[in-house]
Amino acid sequence: MPTLRTFIATALLGLTLCVGAVHAADPPSADAIQQTLDKLPDRKLPDADMKALQGILQQTLTYLANQQDYEQRLADLKRQLEEAPRQTADNQRELARLKATKIIPVAQRYASLPVPQLEQLLVQRSTQQGDLQKSWPTPTA
Repeated sequence: MPTLRTFIATALLGLTLCVGAVHAADPPSADAIQQTLDKLPDRKLPDADMKALQGILQQTLTYLANQQDYEQRLADLKRQLEEAPRQTADNQRELARLKATKIIPVAQRYASLPVPQLEQLLVQRSTQQGDLQKSWPTPTA
């Protein structure tokens, strides 16, 4: 059960970090939090207080790392949204081109090719298929 001392120490640390953040209009940097965490043993606090502060500082570091990750993911999504109309138009043009292509039965398409060329084509297609399968994301269990 947290003591009054733990509560006050936590509140003071939080206030210190918040005041710095208010002036800078940004959250504290991960380096500043890490430095505070590194200097924590020098404060000679009781074990309960020390563990509580360590937990808070570690959690703050985790939150800052998550924030950076989320900001990167947001930027990636914004970029993807910006490219979506162009990609959609390209895909629609390709679909229209494919629909307009006359389908030739397989037997007619390859009937005039010699066997060595057919074998080479088979090897190429097998290689392409293998490459595509390797690049396809594997399902997670």
